[in-house]
Amino acid sequence: MAPRQASSSRDYYEADSLFNDISDRLRRRMPRFDEDRLRSAYELAISAHDGQLRKDGSPYIIHPLEVAEICMDLEMDADSIIAAILHDVVEDTSVRLNQIRQLFGNDVANMVDSLTKIKKIDFFARFTGRNKASNQARNLQKLFVAMTNDYRVIVIKIADRLHNMKTLGSMPEHKRTRISRETLEFYIPIARRLGLGTVTSELEDLVFQFLYPEEYASLKKQVSTYFHEHEQKIQDMVSAARTLLERNGIGVSSIYGRSKHLWSIHQKMELQGVGIDGIYDLLAIRIVIAGQEIDCYRVLGLIHSRWKPIFERFRDFVASPKENGYQTLHTTVIGPGGSWVECQIRTDDMDYEARQGIAAHWSYKEKPQLARIVKDESWLEFIRELSEDDVNSEEFVARTRESLHGDQVLVLSPRGEVVNLPLGSTPVDFAYYIHTNLGHSIRGARVNGNHVSLNYELRNGDVVEVIKAREENAAPRPEFMMMVKSPKSMLKIRKYFKAASRDERITAGRTLLRQLITGQGLYPLNLMANDKLALLLKTMKVRSIDEMYGKIAIGEFETGTIISELKKIHRSRAEQGPLKTKQSEAERQQRRVSQLSGIGYELGLQLSGGQLMRSRTEIRSCCTPVPGDNIYGVHNRAERMVYIHRLDCPRLQVDLREGSLVETEWTGKTEDKRYPARIRIHSLNRVGLLFEVLRFLSENHINLGGAEFSSSPSAFAADEMAKFDLTVEVADVNELKQVMEVIMQIEDVSAVERALPEETPTDPEPGS
Repeated sequence: MAPRQASSSRDYYEADSLFNDISDRLRRRMPRFDEDRLRSAYELAISAHDGQLRKDGSPYIIHPLEVAEICMDLEMDADSIIAAILHDVVEDTSVRLNQIRQLFGNDVANMVDSLTKIKKIDFFARFTGRNKASNQARNLQKLFVAMTNDYRVIVIKIADRLHNMKTLGSMPEHKRTRISRETLEFYIPIARRLGLGTVTSELEDLVFQFLYPEEYASLKKQVSTYFHEHEQKIQDMVSAARTLLERNGIGVSSIYGRSKHLWSIHQKMELQGVGIDGIYDLLAIRIVIAGQEIDCYRVLGLIHSRWKPIFERFRDFVASPKENGYQTLHTTVIGPGGSWVECQIRTDDMDYEARQGIAAHWSYKEKPQLARIVKDESWLEFIRELSEDDVNSEEFVARTRESLHGDQVLVLSPRGEVVNLPLGSTPVDFAYYIHTNLGHSIRGARVNGNHVSLNYELRNGDVVEVIKAREENAAPRPEFMMMVKSPKSMLKIRKYFKAASRDERITAGRTLLRQLITGQGLYPLNLMANDKLALLLKTMKVRSIDEMYGKIAIGEFETGTIISELKKIHRSRAEQGPLKTKQSEAERQQRRVSQLSGIGYELGLQLSGGQLMRSRTEIRSCCTPVPGDNIYGVHNRAERMVYIHRLDCPRLQVDLREGSLVETEWTGKTEDKRYPARIRIHSLNRVGLLFEVLRFLSENHINLGGAEFSSSPSAFAADEMAKFDLTVEVADVNELKQVMEVIMQIEDVSAVERALPEETPTDPEPGS
C-alpha cells in the first residue's frame, strides 16, 4: 500500500460522519462512556493513516471506522470500539504499541497487539525455512492464541474480515481467491461457533460470490425469481400464523418470510446432486414470540394443527442447543399451494442470541455469563492446550482447521448433559471431552444401557456411560489413538505420551504401528522386520528404530505414511525373488518363517548372569524359540551375529561349526513383544479344518505369520494324515501352550507339537 496524499476536505467528511455515528450510538447505549477517549483514538488513527489509500482509492481511515461500525452492530464495549479504530496503526504506521498502552491502557493495547500481523520474515529465513506461507500460519496462530484470553480479539478480527470481504472486488483475482478460501476455512467456522449468525451468513454469501461468481449469479437470479413467485403465498401464511397465535394468547414479536441464504442452498445442491427444483425448503418463515421456552412448544402445536407437518424434518434445538448456544425449533410443513415451508420458532432472547452469539455476553468476565457457551469454552481449551504443545505454526493451523470443520453428533451423559462431538466419535472421545483423566482411564463403555466396544461410533441421542479402570492414575492405551475422532482427544493422548518415559513412548509407538498394520489385514512380522525398518530409517530424520517409535507415539510421524513406505519396501524385496545362494533344502525351508533380528537387549535377551546383550542377534526360524524356552546362542564372528536356538534344535550343532557357544537367557521384560513360533498340526484331512484353526487364531487376535502343508491324503495315499505347519505370534511359551491346547480340542486334530527340522541338515556339497 503506497502512501499517497489525499484531499482532506473530501475524504475526511465521510470519516467524520462515520465517527459521529459511532459516538452517538455508543452514547445511547452507554451514557457514561468517556467520549474524549474515543475521540482521541479517532484523532490518532486519522493522523497515523493520513495520506494512505486502500486499493479501491478510498482513504484508509474509512476501513477501521467501518470495522468499528460492525463492532457497534455487535454491541461491543467501548474498549473494543477503540481497538477496532486503532487495529491497523501499529502494523501500517509509525505509531508504537507503548504509545497506545500509555494513552488507552492495557486492554486496548493488548487487543491491538493481538490484531497486528507478523509482517517481517526472519533475516535467517533461508536457514529456518520460513516463507510467506509459514508467516501467514504464524499470524493465524498468534490470533487464535490471543482469542483464548480475550474473545473480543477474534470478534474484531471477524469484523475486519467482513469489511475486507465487502471491498474485495478491487483486489487481484489470486488475492481474492486466497482471502476467500482462508475466510471459508477459518473465519466462517469461528463466527458460527461463536454464534454470530448474521455475520456468518454475510461472510458465506461473499465467499460464494468471489469463489464461484458464475454459480453465485445464476443461483441468486433463480432464488429471487422463485421467492417472487411464492411471495404472496408466504405473506398469506405469515398473516394466518399471526392471527392463529394471537387468537390463542401467544405474544408475537415478529413473523416474517425469508429465503434460505445462497451459500446454504448451493451446499445442499452440491451435496444432494440436484438442481434448485430438488431443494424443497427454499421458503421459510421465522416466528419470534414474547414468551418463555415452553411457549415455543405451544406455538409448534398450533402450527402443526394448522398446516400438515413433515415429521422427519423436525429439529429441537431448544432442548438440545447447538454447540454455539443456538436455540430454535425447526419444523417443515406443507404450506399454501403444497409448497414446503420451514418454520423457525424462537423467543426474543433466543432471536437476539442467534444473531449476536457471544456478542450478547460482553460482560463476559463474569463467569455466570458464560454458562450457555460452555461448549465454546471447551473448544478454546483445545486451542490453549494446542498452543502449549510443541508444534510449529503450520501444524497448529492444520489442527485448528481440523477442529473447526466436519459434522457433529449430539450425545448425552447419564446426567442428561448434552455433549457435542465430531461425527464418527467414540466413547473414548466422550470420556476425553468430560475430563482428561477420565479419557486416560476408560476401559469400557455402555451406550443406552448396553455394553459396546470402545470404537463404537456414537449416534445422535445416545446416552454414554464410561467404565473406568480400577487402578488409580491409569494410562491411556496406544490403541486409543486409532479410536478417537476429535482432535482434542488426540492432543490429550499425545500429550500424555510426550510426558511419559522413553520406554513407555517406544512401547506405545511400536504397539500402535503393529495394531494399525494388523488392522489392515497385514502381518507385522512381514512389514516390521528390522532389515525393512532399517531401510525405512534412511528416508526419515531419526537415528534409530526406537526413536521412530517414540515419535509415532507423540504424533510427530504419520503412521499411514510409514505403513505405506513399509509396504513399498516389502513389495520391492518380494519382487526381487529368493536369493540364489548355496543353501541346503533345510535352510530354504526354515527361511520361510520370518526371523527376528536386532540388538540382543531389544529382543528381550541377555547374557547369563544378567549382563546386557549388545550384540547383533537373530532368533532362528528353524526352531522359533520364544520367552520361556531354554536357549543357547552361537556367536558367528565372520558374520558378527549371535544366533539363538532352542536346546533341542538340530541346527544348533551346525551353527556351532562356524561359531562359539554363548550362554544366553530371556530378560523377562518382553511383555510388549511378539515372537514367531512354528507349530505342527496332525489331523484327519477334512473340509473346514484349516478354516476352524484360522478362525480361532483370528478371534483371539493371534497373528498368523505363515502356513505350510507337508502332506495330505489323496486317492493314491488314502491312509496318510494331514500335516501342516503354522507360524503364530505369541508373547511367551505359556501363551503358545494355550494356543496349542485349544487347537488340540478341535475335532479330528490328533496332535499339536512344536515344529523342528525333520533331520539334522548337512553342509551342502561344493558347487551345489
